[in-house]
Amino acid sequence: MEAIVAIAENGIIGRDDGLPWRLKKDLQRFKKITMGHAMLMGRKTYDSIGRPLPGRTTWILSRNRSLSVEGCRVTDSFSEALGGLQDDQKLFIVGGAQVFEQCIHYCSTIHRTVVLGNVEGDTFLSPFDLRAYTCEEESFVPADEENDWPTRYERWRFRSPGSGL
Repeated sequence: MEAIVAIAENGIIGRDDGLPWRLKKDLQRFKKITMGHAMLMGRKTYDSIGRPLPGRTTWILSRNRSLSVEGCRVTDSFSEALGGLQDDQKLFIVGGAQVFEQCIHYCSTIHRTVVLGNVEGDTFLSPFDLRAYTCEEESFVPADEENDWPTRYERWRFRSPGSGL
């Protein structure tokens, strides 16, 4: 299982049931990383997207087991989503805050985009401890006409116990 998240320096990940920024390069990165795989998201995150994303299996985590969404699979357990993967698929945790907080410590890799600024919003993600992870990749994307904020992309990989790192 892997997580993919964009988070502002002040912990904001959303505003008014959507993204609080316009970051075209980050959306392109999200598509490239998740294409062909499965994504697990909460119902509110799904509602903000409004449709299953093409080329990916969409799992909606919901307490409402009678929820039915065309083109998606609904579950009340991330382990069911893991069990429903095809052989070459990964499961990506894509939001929202409650889903990240429930699943982040099970993720072998975290793809994190840090929005370099304090962004106004109403959805906050509590800080998560990265001491058990190693940053394997880091790159900077400046703000421009298609990207409202400068960002830093990071890829963190979990260190196995006893790795000495």
